[in-house]
Amino acid sequence: MTWVNIQEGSLEQLRDQLNRQMRDLDIKLQYLNAIEILVDILKVRGVGPHVIGGVVSNQIQLLITGSFTSGGAGNDSLGFRVDSAITGFVGDIDKHAVMMITGSLLTQGTDTNIGVMAQALFTEPRITNNLASSGKPDVATTVYILDAPTEGDINAALYVKSGEVISVTHGYTMKEVTTPTALADHGRIYTKADNKLYFQDGAGTEHELAFV
Repeated sequence: MTWVNIQEGSLEQLRDQLNRQMRDLDIKLQYLNAIEILVDILKVRGVGPHVIGGVVSNQIQLLITGSFTSGGAGNDSLGFRVDSAITGFVGDIDKHAVMMITGSLLTQGTDTNIGVMAQALFTEPRITNNLASSGKPDVATTVYILDAPTEGDINAALYVKSGEVISVTHGYTMKEVTTPTALADHGRIYTKADNKLYFQDGAGTEHELAFV
């Protein structure tokens, strides 16, 4: 492996230095402050492992790690954000989304089971609460859905097209609501301020659920 160490220089100097190198070299950039890459298409040929902010791990294809402190430019501090504006082509009539995960998992030969296989896996956020005067977050959660769209025939914050929804350790907690608007061909289960449980059928008829 051959390394090219670039300590400093303008973007033009950086470009010229890289252009003089052979295409098959592994390039290591050591720039003092920051590098802005102005290209129309950015392609990384290697499939990994890659890392941002830490040490490469041979079991992670792309790792974003390290300790980051917000600069206070707004009201939020975020580790990763996708804020693209996606315009679909005329023929894009199947799916239109900001992000889609379509990975595949391949097991190796072993006599033991694998604990979990998943398309996405979330751990709790490991919160360190330093709020003064015994303060605490209003809501602490592993996944938070801020809002839902309103433009569709069916609108949902979370839509499960197929498969079971299973809760292992707890039941389902519902906030008390008023009688919702009916959704044709769908049923709703909800609770209201009278501390009763209700089922609403697709025609909008409300049924109080009685317990024997």
